[in-house]
Amino acid sequence: KHPAVGTCILLTFIMTFAFSMMEASFALFGESQHHLDAKDIGRLMGVMGVVMILVQGGLIGRLSKRFGEATLVRIGLPCLGLSIAALGLAAPAENGSLVFSQMGAVCAIIAFFHGITQPSLFSIISRRTNADDQGLVMGTNQSLSALARATAPALALLAFGQISVFSPFVGAAILLVLATALAGIATREPKGSTSAA
Repeated sequence: KHPAVGTCILLTFIMTFAFSMMEASFALFGESQHHLDAKDIGRLMGVMGVVMILVQGGLIGRLSKRFGEATLVRIGLPCLGLSIAALGLAAPAENGSLVFSQMGAVCAIIAFFHGITQPSLFSIISRRTNADDQGLVMGTNQSLSALARATAPALALLAFGQISVFSPFVGAAILLVLATALAGIATREPKGSTSAA
C-alpha cells in the first residue's frame, strides 16, 4: 500500500543487518589482529555508546531541522558503510589510550552516522504512515530489525572464519553503499505532498 514506507523499512533492515555484522565480528577481529582483550573491546564499544547518546539525545534534532531527515539518511548510509570498512584498517594505540587511537576515532564516526541515520529513517516511516496503521508499520519495522540482528551475526562469523577476518566489515560496507541508491528512492517526497503535510 505504501511503497515509500516499505522501502524505508527495507533500508532499516539493511542498515541493522550491516551494523550487526560489524558488532558480531568486532571482538574476534580485535583479538586476532590487534590482541585486544575484553576490556579493550568494551572501551571501544563504550565510545560508540557515548557518541550515540550525544547524537540521539540532542544533536539529531538540530541536524534534522537544518538538513532534513531525507538528507541525513542519504548521507548517513554510505558514510556508515565507509567508516565500518575503515574500522578494519584502523590501528589501535601503540602507546596511550585506546579510546583516542585511530580505532577509537573510527568507532566514534561509526556511532555518529548510525546515530543520525536510524532515527531519521524511523521518523520518515512514522510521518508517512497514517494513524490507523502506525502500530502495524512500526511493529513490522521493529520485527525486521530483530530479524536482522538474529541473522547477521551468523553470516558475519561464517565470513570471518571461511573468507577473511576483514570480510564482515567489507560486506557490511558494500551493503550500505549499495543501499544508498535505494535511499534516494525511499526518501523522495511522495507526489502531492506539501511541506506542511
